Amino acid sequence: AVVLPTAILLRRIVAGLTNAEVRRGVGVLWDVGTFWPRWFHPLAPPTYSDRAVTSMVRRIEDHARSGPDTLLVAAHSQGGVIAGTSVLGTARDADLRSIALLTFGSPWHRLYAEFFPAYFSSRTNKALYGRLGGRWRNLFRATDPIGGPVGCAGIDAPTLADPFGRRHSDYWLEREYADAVAELLDHTAASCRVASSTAPQR
Repeated sequence: AVVLPTAILLRRIVAGLTNAEVRRGVGVLWDVGTFWPRWFHPLAPPTYSDRAVTSMVRRIEDHARSGPDTLLVAAHSQGGVIAGTSVLGTARDADLRSIALLTFGSPWHRLYAEFFPAYFSSRTNKALYGRLGGRWRNLFRATDPIGGPVGCAGIDAPTLADPFGRRHSDYWLEREYADAVAELLDHTAASCRVASSTAPQR
């Protein structure tokens, strides 16, 4: 039970030295496996998420306290999982009206919700969307083997065309990326203006 999975993984790693597709697949599995705390898989390498998520939570909270300047977190692939988890990990009393999230090529639903539905469910999507006051957009291509739709109304943009065969890469080159950035910045600026106008006068 212990030796066989290890042998299979080692064989895939060796095959990945000469095969880019295999190498990419091993990389995706490595990202997903090392996201979870080590007690989920005691024989696996140490997790990175405790440092990455904790650090990002601190940065988001620091920005929220510092003033009304907009912070747009644009996160590709696994970064979307880290960014979303970080927003959900912020203190309940943190004012996130100056924060927006753009995910693209994210495995949030395709990998995480499929295999870990207790943690990445429609309830989680709604909680994150609500925490950001609706300032979350997700871009994806039908040709992307890793990223996909979140599956929640208001979050997913229409499926991107892929005439250049970019699949999982270079989302920032698409017109839809610039449109999503502009929309989120406008929405966030409006939220900050409302917050400023309704703040009690001293």
